[in-house]
Amino acid sequence: PPRNAVLVETSDGEVFPVHRRLLKPCITLTRAVRDESGSGEAVVDVDCSTFDRVLLFLEAANRGRPYEFDMQTLPQLAAAAAALGCRALREACARKLGAFEERVQVHRWVD
Repeated sequence: PPRNAVLVETSDGEVFPVHRRLLKPCITLTRAVRDESGSGEAVVDVDCSTFDRVLLFLEAANRGRPYEFDMQTLPQLAAAAAALGCRALREACARKLGAFEERVQVHRWVD
């Protein structure tokens, strides 16, 4: 890989070359990001489609743009944030999930 990239292998075997700058918020990838030898490689316990969404979030955050969350995949994204140690993503998921839960009304059927 280029010296400014890390090869990240997902749990289902896909490999992503990712710019080191994007991965700085991910605590579990710190060793690979700081590896000066240029052979930065990491294996993460996240599937490729979820990791792709994580990268989209990190790129949007890096550019200072908002990220549009998909409510259907929010639990997987929150789990990936925990697995990667990405605090910004974890907090964003919690805020989005909290806003969603505030709008949900529970109706009970009375006999």
